Amino acid sequence: LLTAHKHVNKQYHLFLIIFLPFFYGMERNIVR
Repeated sequence: LLTAHKHVNKQYHLFLIIFLPFFYGMERNIVR
């Protein structure tokens, strides 16, 4: 169970690293 949780956490981290900058850029474009 712990290993599975670690794997999911790693995937979630990767998702955050890829998605966050994209979302931040989109929000900045909308504000402009």
